[in-house]
Amino acid sequence: MSNDNEVPKEILERVKHDRGVLGRIASVFPGYGGYKKKEQLRGTDDIIRRGTFRLLEEASSYLRESYRRAVRYSLMDEARNIEGLYLLCDSLAQSILHAPRGYKPIAGTTSIKEDDLEKLLEFDASLAEVVEEVKEKANEALAAVSKKDIDGLVSAISILRMKLDELRDLMKRRDALLDGIM
Repeated sequence: MSNDNEVPKEILERVKHDRGVLGRIASVFPGYGGYKKKEQLRGTDDIIRRGTFRLLEEASSYLRESYRRAVRYSLMDEARNIEGLYLLCDSLAQSILHAPRGYKPIAGTTSIKEDDLEKLLEFDASLAEVVEEVKEKANEALAAVSKKDIDGLVSAISILRMKLDELRDLMKRRDALLDGIM
């Protein structure tokens, strides 16, 4: 006679089939499901940051070309401003690429929770949005300097400076979040 707490074999077999290999592993090894979810979040975070890095490098290349053209057209004040922007852009790109990925130190006593990883992922998604705007404005700066449109170039430089400051602020807030977690 079967106990009311037992799961009928047919249901058990169907659940095993529906869950697949990872689901079965998660049911056998406690904590594996949470581990797997955290690894997926870290992987997604890494993909977003690498994509963000590439976009920022593209923006920097637009700014470098803008700088070359500004020098060629003897727009020295604008060239100096652009140079500062592409150097900042390069620095932020490296910070994004090498940002901590949400792993705790090996000897650490704290554990990074799934919610914290999701917050980290939200920060990196925000970084990506700002970087897209930076790339767009860097392209506008290149177009403006190519047409010798000084007003357009000055406007693009001003907006780029604000966007790069916003990006730097987001990176500081991301670091503060990690400091509070780790």
